Formats: sequence, structure tokens, C-alpha cells
Amino acid sequence: MSELLHRTLRKSANGSTQVPDRAGILNAPLCACLLPPLAADEIGRLGDYRVLRLLGRGGMGYVFHAEDLTLRRPVALKVMKPDLDADPNALQRFLREARAMAAIKHESLVTVYQAGQENGAVFLAMELLAGMSLQDWLDRDPKPDPAQITRIGIDIACGLAAIHQHGLVHRDIKPGNIWLEAPNNRVKILDFGLARFTTDDAKLTQSGIVVGTPTYMSPEQARAQRVDSRSDLFSFGCVLYTMCTGTDPFHDESTTAVLTALAIKTPRSARQVNPAIPKALADLVAQLLEKNAEDRPASAESVIAELRRIEADRRSIKPTMTRPA
Repeated sequence: MSELLHRTLRKSANGSTQVPDRAGILNAPLCACLLPPLAADEIGRLGDYRVLRLLGRGGMGYVFHAEDLTLRRPVALKVMKPDLDADPNALQRFLREARAMAAIKHESLVTVYQAGQENGAVFLAMELLAGMSLQDWLDRDPKPDPAQITRIGIDIACGLAAIHQHGLVHRDIKPGNIWLEAPNNRVKILDFGLARFTTDDAKLTQSGIVVGTPTYMSPEQARAQRVDSRSDLFSFGCVLYTMCTGTDPFHDESTTAVLTALAIKTPRSARQVNPAIPKALADLVAQLLEKNAEDRPASAESVIAELRRIEADRRSIKPTMTRPA
């Protein structure tokens, strides 16, 4: 869902105003959740929102570009799939996590405006972002400057620290879920569809089911074991490795091969792949990618401290642009 969302956001930023056909993009149960459109540029209405166009869809729901009728501001409106409404556990997870997200105020996280239920639809209203994903940015520049890597890394780690302080584990940290917001390219962590509380019981966490993106998930997540904040730190290490080297640390041709690599493979040092990477940064990435969670940094805060120390070491990182273009 996030990749389609990113492409659509870029089209919107370029001035596209095309409105998709209501019947062509929505299934019958979801159409029933929307009140009829009252203007030519709408798909329909949901509560206090004008629903303008579909941005993306995924396993948990749909994301729309909408407008808050009261405040006249654009929003991203995530609507839970109607077929999940019948699952009490799915509904409970959606609402619990939505409310927890709304309670976390941090510049590296997407701002949540409202979580609610209207006309049989459970929805989440969030800020609508402009810019591009980290994945798109890396596609343009596969090996960014170490100073840029460190600066972006600090922003991501700060967002993770805020998430973890509220007892949440994101479980899907990857370049496609990290947004570089225009015009200043501040990091925003996206897509909390897989986020879970560390205190969730088996009914809510669905223990035994592998969820996430294999290339960026921790070994314990790949084994469908209970995870904590150090699992996100492993995924963050994968992101940093990709930024440092231009390649994923556990890339392979099949999901099975990737999951096997997560269990047994130790990637080459980022510095070996890209000599421009400072040794201290390569060492931190290697520590984040330790198979055993106990051997990784204890917290996102400790990672922030190390990245700031690396950033301050002018002997390792040459002056460069403060933000990626």
C-alpha cells in the first residue's frame, strides 16, 4: 500500500486532480460506508471528511486523500477494510494502536488527528505528506554521503525511541515506510499497520504467524517469535546498511532464501562494500545486525547517542549539505 501511496502523493504534488470512478476503485461494502458525494471532485463523504481519491490499499485497509470539512485541511484517511470489522481482535488492534499513535507527539512520526467509527467504517485521519519515500530517494542516489546517512539515521532513531517509549514495536521498518518530507526532508515514519504493544497477548499478536517485510525483519520476527524494541533496531540496521552500501544486507531471489540468510548469514562490513563509510558507522551497523537481540544496542536512545558522536567527528565525516535534495 505504501508504494502506491507514495506514487500517488507525488502525482498530487504535481497538480493532478483526476478523480477515480467510485465504483471502479471501491468494493461494495466500502462504498456502503461512504455517504454519496456532494461535489464533483468527491468519491463520497465519511463523517466530517470529503473523500477525494484513493491513494492506496493494503492488507489492513484503504488510504484516501480527504479534506476535513471543519478545518478545511487535507488529510490522509485510512479506512479499515469492512471484512475485518467482523473480527473483534482486528477491530480492537486497529483502535488501540490508532489511539496510541495519536498520543505520540514527535516530529519523526506522522501526526494522527482522529481515530473513530462512522457509518460502519473504522477510520484513522492523519496528516497528508508531500515529499518522497527513503526508498525513492535511494533509487535516485543508492550511496548517499555518510553525513546524510547519519543525519537521516538520527531522525529515524528518534522516531523509534518515541514509539518504544510508548510500549509499541513497529515491526515493519524499511525504506518504503520512511518518508522524507518536503521541503526540509524531515523524516516521518509511516505505516503502523503491523505495530504491536509489547504487552499484547497471543490473541492480539497472532503468535506463530510471520508478518513484516522479510528483507528487513529481525531473525526473531522471521521465526514468528515475540519481539521487542530490539527487533525494530535490527530492521533499522538493515536500513542503514542499505543506505551505506546501496544493497540490502540479506537480499536474495526468494523469500525462503532471505529467511535462511537472516538465520545464518553475516553480511560483509558496510565499510568493506563502501570504503567511504566511517569505521564507527560500519561498526554500529554491524552491532544492530547481530543475530541475538541481547548483542544489539539496548535501546534507540543509545543508537542516537552513537550516531550523534559519529556526526560530530569531523575527521570521519566531511562537511556536506545538511539535508538531502
